Amino acid sequence: MMYPPKNVIEDSATRAWIAYKADSVAVDSPEVNWYVAIQVKTSVCAVQIDFKNPSSEAMMKQLAESMSAVK
Repeated sequence: MMYPPKNVIEDSATRAWIAYKADSVAVDSPEVNWYVAIQVKTSVCAVQIDFKNPSSEAMMKQLAESMSAVK
């Protein structure tokens, strides 16, 4: 199922990172849903990051920014 982006965090040559809200998550829920993708040669490596505690955002952001192609 596709969820429309609520916010584009990064849209660059190296990374696509969007925030979305899954249909199963209440509108007033603090849960955060991110989709992060990077290009790896001729493919894409992607991860979905979901967290409920807003205090985890810095750690989750570090995880998203650490994604890179293995050399």
